[in-house]
Amino acid sequence: QGPAAAWRQFNGGFLLTLVAGIATSVLLLVRPITWLLEHQPVLIWSFFFGLIAASVLVCGRLVKHWTVGPLVGLVLGAGAAYAVGVLHAGNGSDSLWFYFLAGAIAICAMILPGISGSFILLLLGAYGPVMEAVKSFDLVVVGTVGLGAILGLMSFSRLLTWMFQRHHDLTVATLSGFLLGSLSIVWPWKEVLSLR
Repeated sequence: QGPAAAWRQFNGGFLLTLVAGIATSVLLLVRPITWLLEHQPVLIWSFFFGLIAASVLVCGRLVKHWTVGPLVGLVLGAGAAYAVGVLHAGNGSDSLWFYFLAGAIAICAMILPGISGSFILLLLGAYGPVMEAVKSFDLVVVGTVGLGAILGLMSFSRLLTWMFQRHHDLTVATLSGFLLGSLSIVWPWKEVLSLR
């Protein structure tokens, strides 16, 4: 009972460390990353592509038994992520509800292997706008993303943890497929510059 019990119930120490790490990395990297996105897009997208490709291998090795279930999950995950790219769902939105949802989904990704919050923001098309909001001290957007992250972590973390514990191979294989399919979204050479 009391504040101490509530702190332990919600893993307060872990959450505080997580938030501190996120805040530190954002404050240190926001300016160089926004500059690279504007002036060296191929370089930064190549970097993200490499990170995600490596994550596919890391996640894939976590699957203990590649049976029919995990293989189906791999295909479905890859198809879902590829569909997001084809439908241009990664273009983002200016709606505060969109930023709220992006924050909620991104923070949940951080408790799963191989997927980072930044990757989810990239996938949703929110990474650039959120970085710009931090850079320009847009407290409305930053606060909305933060609120979504807090509520998302409190609401979905138990469900995701349960899935990871009870259906480990299926969950990890689906995540691996999702990462694999999303490579089309972060492909560095999106535009044909010249034809000969």
